[in-house]
Amino acid sequence: MAYCVNCGVELSSSENKCPLCGVKVYRVEGMNKEEAGTPLYPKSVMNVSIGSKELLPALAVFFLIPILICVICDMLISHKLTWSTYVICAMMLAYVYVFLPFVLGKKRVKLYIGACTFATLLFLFFLSEKTNSGIAWFLEIGLPVCLGAGLLLIALNILFSCFGNKKLAKIASVFFALGTYTVLINVCVNVYLKMQNILTWSLFSLVPCVIIGIGLLIIEKNTRIKSEVKRRFFI
Repeated sequence: MAYCVNCGVELSSSENKCPLCGVKVYRVEGMNKEEAGTPLYPKSVMNVSIGSKELLPALAVFFLIPILICVICDMLISHKLTWSTYVICAMMLAYVYVFLPFVLGKKRVKLYIGACTFATLLFLFFLSEKTNSGIAWFLEIGLPVCLGAGLLLIALNILFSCFGNKKLAKIASVFFALGTYTVLINVCVNVYLKMQNILTWSLFSLVPCVIIGIGLLIIEKNTRIKSEVKRRFFI
């Protein structure tokens, strides 16, 4: 008794193809040794992989949807570009953040960080001009905070390459960078607001970040403690 390999219907001995789906019937008893030894179906299916760069045009087109919708709504309501300019600039900034890594590749991290920092500075300058916040807000808060973030990210990238496989040292450097960045934000805001105390709330973030970072570096240098931490926390 034979059955169709496609739909499972029972086949008679005289049928050469399935009467239901039309798939050809292979009978082992009627084959010679060469035909019987040859597999009727492939053992594996070839995997077709699509590269990330091949998807970029499609993703770029999808990113245009919110821009076009906002522009159309703005033109229908205001008959000119008003609030939709915020969406356009924000989406352009998102284009830099999302698509630039695929264009530059993995080895140009510093160039990517620099491009993102420059694009963010342009966006903040646009906001300061569009909202009439004044150039002081951009120069005293936006510019130093944005540049500080870019420089810290570049410094972390350099430290990561120097540390190699020292994961705890890399984590410690991240905590040091976070504590430093909160201090930078605190100083810029207080200077802009003309407050007497330059450092206030950032100390609550700086102190634990520094302590955690020092503790991680101590563990990194102690081989016994490091192996025990790795065993318990699967680091």
